[in-house]
Amino acid sequence: MPMRGLSSNEQFRLLREAGHEVRAVVPVPWAPPGIPRPLWRWRRSLPEVETDHGVEIAHPRYLSLGRGARLSPAVALQRHLFGRALHPFVASFAASGGQIIHAQSSGLPGCLAGRTGQAKLVVSMLDNELFDVVPASPGWRRAIVDTLRRADCVVYLSPLLMRLGIEAAGPHRACVIPLAIDVYDDLRPPRAKAFTVSTAARLIERKKVHVLIEAFAAFHREAPGARLVVIGDGPERPRLETLATRLGVGASVEFAGSLSHRAVVTRIGESHVFVLPSVRESLGTVYFEAMSQGVPVVATRGEGIADFIRDEQDGFLVRPDDATALVHIMRALHASPDLWRRTSAASRDCFEWSKVRWTDSVSAHLALFEQLIRRKD
Repeated sequence: MPMRGLSSNEQFRLLREAGHEVRAVVPVPWAPPGIPRPLWRWRRSLPEVETDHGVEIAHPRYLSLGRGARLSPAVALQRHLFGRALHPFVASFAASGGQIIHAQSSGLPGCLAGRTGQAKLVVSMLDNELFDVVPASPGWRRAIVDTLRRADCVVYLSPLLMRLGIEAAGPHRACVIPLAIDVYDDLRPPRAKAFTVSTAARLIERKKVHVLIEAFAAFHREAPGARLVVIGDGPERPRLETLATRLGVGASVEFAGSLSHRAVVTRIGESHVFVLPSVRESLGTVYFEAMSQGVPVVATRGEGIADFIRDEQDGFLVRPDDATALVHIMRALHASPDLWRRTSAASRDCFEWSKVRWTDSVSAHLALFEQLIRRKD
């Protein structure tokens, strides 16, 4: 995911540098030959084996049931088909002395629970599985809950997500390791001359960028030189552009579109405050990316980032859909350079103690793996 900087290759590199053997298996849905659909053409083009930072990545094919897998009777069949593609690799790894199998979600890879031999199964829990899949599908809920209960440990990317997992599955072995991000310590872009508000997200309704635009329009009447930069793309973009124009701030709102990850961090670093009042947000790594540049952040109370930010110290937390509170914060930061400097310094400190660098993440995972290997149960 280039815009978000999310990738496994840095994790591969650091694990290998620590002296460990790493293998990866990424099953790919089988695509019928000769049909020129772009997605199927891309799937067919993937090699059976590729390498990344010296790590061999296998791409076995499995039969995908598509939308039919959402139905309860098909869940077990889809997990079985996925498991058949994984099994030869998992069995070979465990038989050769492999110690840890790390599943990067609890849905399809969760079929490995109880089937890893002497190797320990660690499952990283994805937020969409708890926010979207569990409430919508009884079949997937049962499968995911079974995985959470049977895994040797479940890794959640935020305390909020772990609370939701325990609510869904009951007590189970779990810990929190925040999602790691690429950090550009060499990047210190100059602040924009005009007071600038930034946001970065996939432009969908739950990100609440429309609430930000409404708040910015009210703030802009007090500070007509202010600017808003909206980074990202998505189905909401036409509506958001229309809203900005209707509220009279179309010329002061820049829709920057999708950018490379470094460019995203650069544009955020040029701003004076980062605002993303989204909901159903398990963590939101973009907040940490803003804090890494010393940019004060504004987020929604009760979401994942609220476990890391102290309101009115490291950043600001507002109630959902509270445009008035957003206006108040923008006004305060614009009017008080001292408040801005204090919050900027605190946000950078918050980023550091939150330990979201790749080195922090890999060290935390290795400590967990060693603990599990030592445990005999």
